[in-house]
Amino acid sequence: MKKTLYYNFIPTKAEEEECKATATPYKPTWALVELRDVYPPPVFDPLNPWQIKKVLTPAEVGSGRIVLSHNEAFHYVFRYWTTDMTHHVVMSQKKKNVLVRDVTDENNPTSYINEDMFFEQVDSDCEYYVLGCEELVRDRRLHAGDEIGLFWDMKTDAFQFKAANIGALTGANQSVCLDDMFEMVQNISGFDDDIVIEACESLSFDKKRARCS
Repeated sequence: MKKTLYYNFIPTKAEEEECKATATPYKPTWALVELRDVYPPPVFDPLNPWQIKKVLTPAEVGSGRIVLSHNEAFHYVFRYWTTDMTHHVVMSQKKKNVLVRDVTDENNPTSYINEDMFFEQVDSDCEYYVLGCEELVRDRRLHAGDEIGLFWDMKTDAFQFKAANIGALTGANQSVCLDDMFEMVQNISGFDDDIVIEACESLSFDKKRARCS
């Protein structure tokens, strides 16, 4: 079933009095609720199941953590999780260890399940979530600019991962502004500045080397 956050913007009498006594503003609270779908859930295409498609950034490659937005997490992951699993990540703000299957080589898929394979929230406003998969990123030798696909497979209770169109998006001619990318990722808590800087420098070096080849 669909899950969402219910925000409470109106304080109770007790909360209002506490705010007055401590001279602090009221901070809206939220709760995780489960709703019956009014609209049909996202259509699952077995021939093209990759509901989440993205181009990896230097910070994601350097840290081994793939960033998902609030909408991606709630529409394509939590919708298929139990309420308890979702509550563990969203409300308790704890890591949830997950199974990740790399099916880039369809004839020889690789399964990853260890303490470094996890899904977690990375900011207190529930805007971003990350899939930790450092070993997979290292084994697959992924680079910034590589395109990957993800989806949560209810049959195997696992993230299915696939690297496709390595190095560029199909039909797109996009350049990456390292300064803008650094500023964007720097604002996400949980990413170490040294990792971001090192990854950006690595991408810059790769671009220069590509021009010379």
